[in-house]
Amino acid sequence: MSFLEALRRGAYGVTLQVPESFEVLSDDESANVLDRENATVWYFFSAPSLELDLSPDRLAGQQRDAKSYAQQLFDDTRTKDLPPSNGRGVFLGCEQVRVDGQPALSVLHRMSYEPGREILMGHLLVPTGEGLFEARWLTRDNLTGMRETLLLDKALAANPGAKVEELGPTVDYDDPKHDEAFPKHALSRARAAERWIREDAGLRVTAPARPFAAGEAVLADLGCALVPPPGFARQAANKRFALFSRVSLAVTDGLHYFSVQRRRDGNVAQAVEDRTRDLIRADKMLATSVATIPAPSGADACVVGEAERGESSTARYVTVGVRDGSGSAVMTIICTRHDPVDDMVAELAASARTFRVAKPWWKIW
Repeated sequence: MSFLEALRRGAYGVTLQVPESFEVLSDDESANVLDRENATVWYFFSAPSLELDLSPDRLAGQQRDAKSYAQQLFDDTRTKDLPPSNGRGVFLGCEQVRVDGQPALSVLHRMSYEPGREILMGHLLVPTGEGLFEARWLTRDNLTGMRETLLLDKALAANPGAKVEELGPTVDYDDPKHDEAFPKHALSRARAAERWIREDAGLRVTAPARPFAAGEAVLADLGCALVPPPGFARQAANKRFALFSRVSLAVTDGLHYFSVQRRRDGNVAQAVEDRTRDLIRADKMLATSVATIPAPSGADACVVGEAERGESSTARYVTVGVRDGSGSAVMTIICTRHDPVDDMVAELAASARTFRVAKPWWKIW
C-alpha cells in the first residue's frame, strides 16, 4: 500500500486526503507532492517509534532544540564563500498548537537566505497512537530582498532624516503583519501552508497519542533506574545499554539521543572518555576533539566530544559518569554542534542525580 493510500485510510493515526490538484512526486515509505498553484512542496512522514512530549513545561526546551537544529541546517546549506549567519531570521517560530482538537507542534525556519535563493521550511508534528506523523512543507523564492527593500523604504518615508544603517536593523521584515502585502513571498506562502495543513486540509486524528511517559524509567536489563532528561522517550534497552530519543523539529533527522550504560571500570573519568569514543566510532564518525570539562554537581566526571563525517555531518557527544559500586554508570546525550553544552551538561547532571541501582525483578530478597 502506498503512503498516501495508507494516509487516506488512517493507518498512521491520522487521515488526510491530498487534493487531486497536487502532483505526486513520490509515494512509497513516505510521500512527496507538489502544490503547483501555491508553489509549495509537501512531504509526509510517519515514525512509529518516536514520541513527542507536548507538556507546557517542555515548550522552552523544545524551542531551544528546534532553534539549534534549524541553525545547523541553515549553516549546512550555506554557500561556502558567504559569511556565516549571525542567526537572525533563521528560526521563525516553534509553538504548541491543536490539530483536530489534539496537541501538535508547529515549527518554521529558514533553510537558506542568500542572493537568488531564499528557502523556508515548516513542520507540523502530530503525536498519535501509531507514532509521530509529520507534514513538512517547503517554499522558495529565486528573487530575494524585495520584501525587505520595500519595507525599509516605507520605514524611511515614515522617519524623515533617518539613516538606512540605523533604521534598517530595527525593521522586523519577517513580522506576520506584512504577509498580506506580500502574498506571493516565500515566507507568506510558508505561513499560509501552515494554516492550511493545520486548519483547512481536513487533517484528522483517528488514534490519539497515549500520555507521554515522563518520570523515572526502570531499566530492568541494566539493573538500574533513573529519570531521563526532559522529552526523551525510550527506544531500546538490553543488557549493554539503554537508548532514548528526543525530537527537535523533524522525524527524519535532528534527533537527540540519550544513552545509559553501566561499566565495570571503576575509574569514572576513564569510563566516560571510553564511552564517548565508543559512541563516536559506532556512529562511524571521526572524533575532532574529546575534552574533559569540570564535572557538574551530581556527577563524578564529564567529557564533551565533537565529531564529524564530512562537512555537513557533525555531532556533539556530552557524557557524564557516576560511581556505581565498583564500576561506573555513564550517561550520554548525542546532539548537534549548535546545542548549548551547558544545557546538555545540566540535563545530564540532573538525570545522574536520580540514578539508583534497582533490584532485578527475579530477586525476592
